Amino acid sequence: MRNIFFHSFSTAEMITDISGRGIGMDVVKSQVGLLHSSVDASSQAGFGSSFILSVPLTLTTIAVLIVETAGHTYVIPSASVRRLVRFSPSETSWTEGHDVLTFGGAPVPVASLAATPGLGHSSRATKSGKLVGRVLTSRG
Repeated sequence: MRNIFFHSFSTAEMITDISGRGIGMDVVKSQVGLLHSSVDASSQAGFGSSFILSVPLTLTTIAVLIVETAGHTYVIPSASVRRLVRFSPSETSWTEGHDVLTFGGAPVPVASLAATPGLGHSSRATKSGKLVGRVLTSRG
């Protein structure tokens, strides 16, 4: 069962651009590891699978960024946030099929959390007409 945490492990019969490439549980394990935590999995035929996340108690006091959109609240560890950026929709451009914001001389993809499938839609801009984005650190 632990094989599911290996990079490129897949049970898919067909590989597409968005699934079957074996990217998933290896990412979960690496991100959980960054939190000095662990994840384990077990399975029993006919009964399903269980996943156990062991997280240090100190994570209960971790500094976070709280984001609310479309009636949903999300919590992002502040250690994963490099910088918050406030920008207006007119400052973005459409490049290679994505909205981008030129930031620090480089194009940074911009996505609306409110437009995530299943969340419904809400206004992208704040009352001031500005958008709030986040630049996440790259964690290899």
